[in-house]
Amino acid sequence: TFYGQEIFAFPRAEKLRLVSTDELFKAGLGYRAPYIKNLAEEIYFARKNLQELYKFNTNELKEELLSIKGVGPKVADCVMLFAYKRTDRFPVDTWIQKVYVENFNGKEKNREKIAKYFTDRFKSMSGYLQQYLFYYKRSIEK
Repeated sequence: TFYGQEIFAFPRAEKLRLVSTDELFKAGLGYRAPYIKNLAEEIYFARKNLQELYKFNTNELKEELLSIKGVGPKVADCVMLFAYKRTDRFPVDTWIQKVYVENFNGKEKNREKIAKYFTDRFKSMSGYLQQYLFYYKRSIEK
């Protein structure tokens, strides 16, 4: 309990691997359910060591994350930013793409190129700026 509100942590791999894909789907994970189940099993059976990835450089880390079934460029950038503290990452989703088009007069449609546009400009602070821009756009669009 935190300030009177009950908080739940994401389950550890050893617990998550015991849950069926159907249960994960019903819990709201949708199409991600089999990917999460698979990764939990890989972590539990020591085929994937996510702690080891801290020592990888940015390119190696992204390549390794992209090798995980179900992880695409946006999710890899999110994981790199939030789990591995790579603040030079700039995840691009629908909201960030709207910011790019509407507030930066961007014309590019490819999200990886949009991410590069921002990281070229904001370098090691890209992840922080991404969070502010994301929050800004979500707040004014309510």
